[in-house]
Amino acid sequence: MQPNFTVVDLAGMRIFLSNDDGIDTLGPDCRERVARRPNDDIWIVAPEKDQSGASHSPSLSEPVRCRSLGKRKFAVQGTPTDSVLMGILDLVFAPRPNLVLSGINRGGATWTIT
Repeated sequence: MQPNFTVVDLAGMRIFLSNDDGIDTLGPDCRERVARRPNDDIWIVAPEKDQSGASHSPSLSEPVRCRSLGKRKFAVQGTPTDSVLMGILDLVFAPRPNLVLSGINRGGATWTIT
């Protein structure tokens, strides 16, 4: 079966970037360079430190804090879920992002099925 691909024009879109490896890893920088070619409305919100393996877990017992690292770039003291929720619900007001890009992991995407 052939994959079904759709070409999307990123010009004029508000793009939100995140990851689970931390704000200082290569992944967000790589996505940012690709996304900025046709667009400058890029928001980056990611965990302050590596949160690989945190999966879909929000912080329930600790406060989630955020610090600005520049124009539209934020580090969150929390999980990847906290980063995306804080970014979309609290930082990127109107209009909401048209596209959320995440991934490009430093290591392999591995897990154990139990």
